[in-house]
Formats: sequence, structure tokens, C-alpha cells
Amino acid sequence: MLSSFRFYYPEMRIITEDASAQEQLKLLQMGKLEVAFVDGRINLNGVQTQLIHREDFGILMSKTHRLGKKKFIRFADLHNETFIFQPRRDNPQFYNSFLALLRDEGIEPKLFHKKPNQQCPLLVSSGAGILLTTRTLSKFATKDLRFIPLLPPRPQLEISVRR
Repeated sequence: MLSSFRFYYPEMRIITEDASAQEQLKLLQMGKLEVAFVDGRINLNGVQTQLIHREDFGILMSKTHRLGKKKFIRFADLHNETFIFQPRRDNPQFYNSFLALLRDEGIEPKLFHKKPNQQCPLLVSSGAGILLTTRTLSKFATKDLRFIPLLPPRPQLEISVRR
């Protein structure tokens, strides 16, 4: 998306920031960002939103995990699993939505909260837990891991532009 924008608007200077969704929205409201790319739907006064991408979630796990050979995973398969999560403060809406989804399916998940310097795929490789992610994001995983799609109804990651 950024390369296309640069092609059509070569005179524009683009500076990217790596920040959590909450930080991006705060900076946007303060006028310190022009555009924020965040997951989920967030309603903020004075902020326009446009959905630009939607992708199904699946589970990233070790190939040797008890579910590692399945073609698809049902939520019912995920009882007693430990899920690797970003801290709630990084994206409260996603955190709360996913926990509610699991609880609606009768799952009370065990959570492993990653620290800022930890990489989720490496935590999965080390056996810390499994990861809810998308196929696109799973491409950064190591070869000992496998992405397995969830059976419908499955949650979707929605990426929106906010300005």
C-alpha cells in the first residue's frame, strides 16, 4: 500500500511509526499522526475510518503439537490450551473481543502475556503456547511451526485506515 502511495504521490514524505493500536489512536487524536493503520473497528469522534483488509484467523502451533497435523481446528479443540497474547494495554478492543469469543465457545483460556522484546512465533516454538494469528502474519514463523485455519464461524482481522 505504501509503495503504491509513493508511486502516485512522489512529492509526499512518508514517515512510519511502530506503535500499538492504542498509541496510534492517541497520537492521531493529538494531531501527531495523519493516518493510523489499526486492527479492529474503533469509534472515535472526529476520526474517519475505512476498512482496507479483512483476513481469517487461524492458530499457529508447533508441528509436533497434539493438534499439529489437523487441516482445520474447531474452537472445541482449544480447551486447556495456553494462548500467547499481547498485553491488554496494547490493544484492549482486540484483547477483550477475542477473550469474549473464546468464552462464548465455552473456553476459559490460559494466557501467556508476551513482553515487549519477545517475538510471538519464537514463544510458540519454545512451547509457551499457541497463537491466534492470520495466514499472512504466520509467514514470519519458523519452519517448525504450522498455521492451521479455524473452522467457521471464525473471527476475522480487520485492518482499517483512520484519519
